[in-house]
Amino acid sequence: MRALLANRNFRLLFVGMAASMIGDSMLMLVLAIWVNQLTGSASAAGLTLLALAAPTLLAPVAGWLVDRLPRRRFLFAANLASAAILLPLLAVHGRGQLWLLIAVTVGYGASFVFVDPAQTGVIKHILPADQLGAANGMLQTVKQGLRLLGPLAGAGIYVALGGPVVAMINAATFVVAAAAVILLKLGPTPAPSGTDTGQLGPAPVAGGADTGRLGPAPVADGADAAVEQAEQEPPGALLHEITAGFRYLLRDVLLRRLTIGLLAAIFALEFVESGFFALIGDVMHRSTTLIGVISCAQGVGGILGGVLGARLMRRFGGVPTLAAGALLTAIGIGTLGIAQLPTLFPSAAINGFGFTVVLVAANTLIQQRSPHRYIGRISAAADGIISVGQITALALGAGLVTILDARLIMVLIGIGLAGSAAYLWRSRHAAATAAPEPEPAATTP
Repeated sequence: MRALLANRNFRLLFVGMAASMIGDSMLMLVLAIWVNQLTGSASAAGLTLLALAAPTLLAPVAGWLVDRLPRRRFLFAANLASAAILLPLLAVHGRGQLWLLIAVTVGYGASFVFVDPAQTGVIKHILPADQLGAANGMLQTVKQGLRLLGPLAGAGIYVALGGPVVAMINAATFVVAAAAVILLKLGPTPAPSGTDTGQLGPAPVAGGADTGRLGPAPVADGADAAVEQAEQEPPGALLHEITAGFRYLLRDVLLRRLTIGLLAAIFALEFVESGFFALIGDVMHRSTTLIGVISCAQGVGGILGGVLGARLMRRFGGVPTLAAGALLTAIGIGTLGIAQLPTLFPSAAINGFGFTVVLVAANTLIQQRSPHRYIGRISAAADGIISVGQITALALGAGLVTILDARLIMVLIGIGLAGSAAYLWRSRHAAATAAPEPEPAATTP
């Protein structure tokens, strides 16, 4: 952590991202509450989830723009645009402006699609590979901590001062993030280090070693298919450029397995969101306000996962840590099926810890194994695939709770997550096909 905080660029970026996270943690819940109060319909409030998720269809375009444009200026503009998107909420005063609230929510969802891959690219640019895990751990620690306070603070401000005030606070945090970004001092894209020769080529697995460990992978002869194909494509092949991230994910064995395993895990976890209310209310016959307390336990586990995630990666390697996190998440969700109060809070804490470790390890592996030239498209492609899984699971989960007992749902989800953990564990010996960092021709952060 000292090495991270000694890095001026990371300190600035961390302050900006933390400020933005504060605003987001307050507004996300408020948007649903706002729609619910305007319409009196819980299902209408669910539209906010769809409105936030719909822009993920733009992920390939967002990733392409991140890789084509100077990343610092792109991230600066994206943060300012995100602040501007929220300004129309000042005009929402009643049901007649519901359309405006939904439209702004769609735009707000789009801001994540464009900001997130740009941030990923800047983080990869300013930090060496062996510090990426610690950086992701710090960011997840802040994010999980805000899960404890942000929604409560946002709801309180909404009740006291109204939705527009919450929106303007979030807009102000985007301005803080933009100011932090414009103060960054970035040089040219770092050249490959270690045994990386700078030539496009796959990284072999030596003796079955874990290729998910921190640090650059060695380079062998031959050319990485995804990078080579993108390099050879004529400049006018716009669609080919936009979809390069998806092709790279498919050709990199480890990233492909990581994306599939993470998709399966998040798909299963979204069913928990639907089944949790049924478990607490219908099975345990408790007030659903208990969910707030359980969320706190999950947040505490998440904070610990953020703190320890990078250490686990350094000790055991990236892929084993990823698989272990998925297994812990499976245990936490599966034991919720016991539906007894004494086990509820430990289960939630284990779930929070395990899934945060998954996020830290997954983000780090994607950053480490993605060439600078394609980091925006690869990151956006992975996020887009996973988001589609989330939307699908949310739609199916609402119907599933009407068919199956909530306890059975939790057990089945636990089993599914354990299968995902086993699949990820097998990836520790996957033949790597990631290319070393090619010097980008079209992008300069």
